[in-house]
Amino acid sequence: MKRKELIANLEKFGLTHSEAQLYLAGIEVGETLVAPLAIAAGIPRTTTYAMLEEMIKRNLFYVRTRGKRTYYLAASPKQILKDVLDKEQLIRSMIPHLEALTDKKCPNMDVNVGELKTPLPLD
Repeated sequence: MKRKELIANLEKFGLTHSEAQLYLAGIEVGETLVAPLAIAAGIPRTTTYAMLEEMIKRNLFYVRTRGKRTYYLAASPKQILKDVLDKEQLIRSMIPHLEALTDKKCPNMDVNVGELKTPLPLD
């Protein structure tokens, strides 16, 4: 798969274009400091710091400190898939409970379509 296709697919997964570039650079470079990672991604170093903070929160990168240096490592695709599947299982377990709440609060709403079966009064 070409790099453009990988970036496009990562964007469909929810990453911005720059995040997708950074993630691919992280996969290619391996554990590294910010400067080489930013160069490999083609993103300014100062921007890379902010992006890494957000991507660490989403478990797309890991951080490790050795002495005074901070190293970053992109999460493996298999680990990301595991995280997504865990989240899917969590959502699936919540569906009956969430639907029960919806049924109590909005009995006239068709949840699948998202339209009201009967119009709401405009008081």
